[in-house]
Amino acid sequence: MLQQVNIIRENSSLTRFSSNQDRVSGILFSDKDGVPSELSDLGMTTINGIAVVRLGSAQFFEQKQSVLTGVTSRKASFAAIAFFNANPSGVLWLGIKLSQTAFTAADVVAFQTATGGEMRQTGIDGGDKTLIAAIVTMEANKQPCLVIGNATVASAVLKTQVSPSSEGYAHFVGTDAAGGPSAAEQGAKAFGEFLGNISKAQVHESTGWVSRFPSQVAIPGFCDGTALVGKVAADLEAISAAGYIFFCTYPGLAGVYYSGSNCTKPDTTIEAYRTMNKACRGIYASLVPELGRPLYVDPVTGKLSEDTCAYLEMTAQQTLDDMEKAGELSGWAVEIDREQNVLVTSTVEIAIKQVPVGVMRTVNVRISFVTNV
Repeated sequence: MLQQVNIIRENSSLTRFSSNQDRVSGILFSDKDGVPSELSDLGMTTINGIAVVRLGSAQFFEQKQSVLTGVTSRKASFAAIAFFNANPSGVLWLGIKLSQTAFTAADVVAFQTATGGEMRQTGIDGGDKTLIAAIVTMEANKQPCLVIGNATVASAVLKTQVSPSSEGYAHFVGTDAAGGPSAAEQGAKAFGEFLGNISKAQVHESTGWVSRFPSQVAIPGFCDGTALVGKVAADLEAISAAGYIFFCTYPGLAGVYYSGSNCTKPDTTIEAYRTMNKACRGIYASLVPELGRPLYVDPVTGKLSEDTCAYLEMTAQQTLDDMEKAGELSGWAVEIDREQNVLVTSTVEIAIKQVPVGVMRTVNVRISFVTNV
């Protein structure tokens, strides 16, 4: 039997940067003619039909945008510039699928593999709920990654619950309805900005945090071509309940913001998924070097020795301790049952419990006149 560390997710969808790796994001486009020649200076590398390059800034696109003519080139340009405007310290993997067939779950996994598993969140231009299978595969590969799609959703189904849904898949339906660039370019700009704000957020932070994550779009709209101003409150509640994220405004407050941070599975959020992913990656990295180590047992009971349990608990808790200090967890506990018969199984069962950080989504204020206080 091969040695391995298995991370078993339990109740990772509890509802209610950041380290350098938390900011690493990706965005994937497709082009039937392959990598546009006008992007050749980026030095993209092709792996399994996906051309990729790691960007630390939007400098290339800021210098070239005015002369780019290809559809893919221009969309990538608008997305990358918006991403780095939102998070100047972000890292963006730009990917181009070398055909224009519909994206599949295998494409998303191939994109993550091409980046060395580095991406923590990735946007798929035109992606939809059919990509959910990729999330399970990436988790199994110990390379979990939030997936965000932005495929156009018709007005008639915007209020219908996304199905199938996932705690690791979010769908963004916002765009900038202002004139100027094409609709596709405006959509890419809005998508890139949203991805940049996720990258900027610590894993426990919601993109719905009004003061921290404002949008720079001029006229908030929906991908179906309708404007936000044309929606009544009941419409917006229904669209949010269906599992979508979009632009919103607040009476008496200037600016444009995000409706929230919900994933498509009911009662799940981007911040809950990112927090769980960070913990899983960190615990895995801490425990893998310990595989094959001796397990000392109490010579009388044959069960795990106290020293061995204490060492393994300390090793497993390193990531959790760091996350709590960073404000990304409210608390945690690591427990190892001393009664395990490891001499027979060679398996150590570790129980980890995390207390997440809450998010203030609703405030109820009771106000009245009284004769005295």
